[in-house]
Amino acid sequence: MGLLKTRPEIRLLAPNEIVAGEPFSLWLELDAKEAVECEGIEVELRGSLVHYTTSQYGRHRHVSPFTRYSAEIEAHGRLSTGLHRHELRFELPPAVPSSYDGKWLEIEYSVHVRVDIPWWADAKAAYLVRVLGRSRAATPENDARRSVFVSRRGGPIKDEPYAELSLASTLLHSDSTLRGAIALSNVRQNRYRAVGLSLVARETLPSVFATSRHDTAVGRWRVELSEPAEGESIDFAVELPDNLSPGFALGEAKLEWFFVAELIVSMARDQSLWVPVQVADLEAGEPNLGDAPLAVGNDRRKLVWREVSRRTAFRLEGDALLARLEGHEPMDLRIQKRHSGRGATQLLLRAEHPDFGLGLGLQGRIGRAKLRPRDPEHARRLERLLDNPPARVREADDRHLEFVDPRSGLSADAMVTLAESFTGWCGRLREAVALLPAPASARGLEARWFATSRRLSVRFEPGPFRLLRRNDARRLGATLRFEDDGTLRHLDAFVLPADGLDARHHLEWHPRAPMPARLGAESFAELSRDALAISFDARGLFVSLPASYDPAQAMARAEALEAWWHRATGRANVYR
Repeated sequence: MGLLKTRPEIRLLAPNEIVAGEPFSLWLELDAKEAVECEGIEVELRGSLVHYTTSQYGRHRHVSPFTRYSAEIEAHGRLSTGLHRHELRFELPPAVPSSYDGKWLEIEYSVHVRVDIPWWADAKAAYLVRVLGRSRAATPENDARRSVFVSRRGGPIKDEPYAELSLASTLLHSDSTLRGAIALSNVRQNRYRAVGLSLVARETLPSVFATSRHDTAVGRWRVELSEPAEGESIDFAVELPDNLSPGFALGEAKLEWFFVAELIVSMARDQSLWVPVQVADLEAGEPNLGDAPLAVGNDRRKLVWREVSRRTAFRLEGDALLARLEGHEPMDLRIQKRHSGRGATQLLLRAEHPDFGLGLGLQGRIGRAKLRPRDPEHARRLERLLDNPPARVREADDRHLEFVDPRSGLSADAMVTLAESFTGWCGRLREAVALLPAPASARGLEARWFATSRRLSVRFEPGPFRLLRRNDARRLGATLRFEDDGTLRHLDAFVLPADGLDARHHLEWHPRAPMPARLGAESFAELSRDALAISFDARGLFVSLPASYDPAQAMARAEALEAWWHRATGRANVYR
């Protein structure tokens, strides 16, 4: 053995991909051209976090090992001439991150070999290997795969760009197709030119003072737009890169993935949706190509409202939820979407009633107005019997109530709660009206009207002060009308057909006017006796009589109105 020693040539045979959590073999080859003294052979498998920083002196590489596994091979003091092969067995924990080669951050696995040659420079070599992690962090069980993402919580506001985005899955697979859908709002106020799509790797680097964050797009796509419709679902499909690595966190260092949709709008500030996604690891299996993105925009609203109709008494017709509170005085309820004066999406709740007869209106400032009837005692009773309405009162009279709710109507649970609250409150309002006493100006007439109701077997409602009978779907009766200050105005005998009165039968008459030809002399003589006015309009037929008129005679006048209506519409024999 000469004075000058010849170091052996080192070669390493390794799998193309090492799977964490599974045993694997490495083959070490030492080719000694000449025999050489050797005190041992050390092999180390090392996992390192590499990150880069920049300064005025350029780009700097920082290496921090996070795992090491070592093996030693006995050399018995001498390495003979020839080829020596050694098998080494290793197994990495399943939780180690996969190999990653980013712009600012890397996960690097390497095998380091050292042949210890006494009194001579050791033979050394290092080799990079690729590792696939088995972290459970991104498995389907833990992945919120199907969600709808919005550019603004609470829905669109006036003139601002707004979008809803859904992906077939937020668990991404390398070299696969990702399908999605996006819907745009406020298209009249914003000229949408395109939607820019990108897959972004967010690398967070450790630092002595503070962490730094870098976003790098690893894939870019563009969806061109041409006059998109309001809330229309726009489908897209993109081909993902073939070298994606699952995210990880090692101390302060972190890799996260985001799918970004940028709204490109002419003459307006662009907006972006950042959707957190995960890259599939080995545990996630193959992608499900049958997955479709959730509905967005108008399609999502329809699905949500259809679910509301399934869970409540409302039915979905077109773009509105409709319901009817049956009873002696039915109420029709409606919930629909509307845009406020500032452009924000709101819900409009509307309740329609034949006629409460209370002189309902609003009292108070806009936004804080309260429901108030004409009679002070009625106001006190309603305030005591009713809780707060389901939403802010917008309009109110005896035949309709309107409320505005600031929600966008895109949450099924919230919509169900609102619909049930609306239905319950309207039912309680109707019950409270039935418990009201007679108005102050009509209390002297109450006994007479009540006696008439008992004699004629009709319903007496003291609050609105009326006698009421239902014949099939028609309502007929007599009711007192009041001035705004609560004083008596007149008495109305009326018939209210369920489907209203056709326009060809409409007429107006007062004592100084000639007889309407369509009434006929006999009917006119019967209907106009002691009458202050006759009015046939879309709601029904009315004869106005003095407030002190006998209620029994007023009910007879209502029956005469019904008989004329039967003859005029061909629903009965013309003879009485």
